[in-house]
Amino acid sequence: MTAANSTLMSLFVLVTLGTAVSAANERPLTLSAPPGHCAFEPAAAENTGLMTGFKPGVRDASTLLAMYVPCEALTGAKAGRAAWLPEWVAFEKNTLTLPSDDDRNQKGTAREAVNTLCRDAQVRHWQIEAETFEAKTVSALKSLSDENPVVYFGVVSHDPEACYMASLTLETDPIGVRHRMLNVFAFMAVGDVWIYQTTRRFAADATGAQEMLYTAKNAARAFLRENE
Repeated sequence: MTAANSTLMSLFVLVTLGTAVSAANERPLTLSAPPGHCAFEPAAAENTGLMTGFKPGVRDASTLLAMYVPCEALTGAKAGRAAWLPEWVAFEKNTLTLPSDDDRNQKGTAREAVNTLCRDAQVRHWQIEAETFEAKTVSALKSLSDENPVVYFGVVSHDPEACYMASLTLETDPIGVRHRMLNVFAFMAVGDVWIYQTTRRFAADATGAQEMLYTAKNAARAFLRENE
């Protein structure tokens, strides 16, 4: 598990753990590539040499549904102009617990399950702060170092249908160069299934941080609209 994804694990453990389950009302999910992105199969990396750095958000308890990388980057990597694909949007399904497992979800709806989870995350000192996402990124960049390779933002936004968290991490490319990466996690529920969306982008500075959050939120909303 990457350091970035341990943030997702921290939020996940707020849900009651149990044995592997299958939702009674689980249905096939519709997944579409976000604008400017193309589908990528991480398993193909073994054959093509391409690297994404992707690790499951919840090790041994989630299934990767789809991963999308910028089409231009994918074309360049396949042509041998790059050895890795560090920017992507990934969708995962939790295979260990269900939203209905949580006794706090009194209304029994996906939206209430997300809201309960997000409220609890904020109570546990991950509360949304007044500063903008860009300002939080500026502060995080100042704290990020080889000695401190992960900076957590906590909950950065809370919509009725999704809870968003973020982190800034140092990631190493195939030739050993370290890069600053911004990660935005969206926690959602469809029917009685937990869905995680992770968006990762380069973060040389804070430019575009707020836009990245909006992009992640738009991708999550598009996914939810397709799977209403």
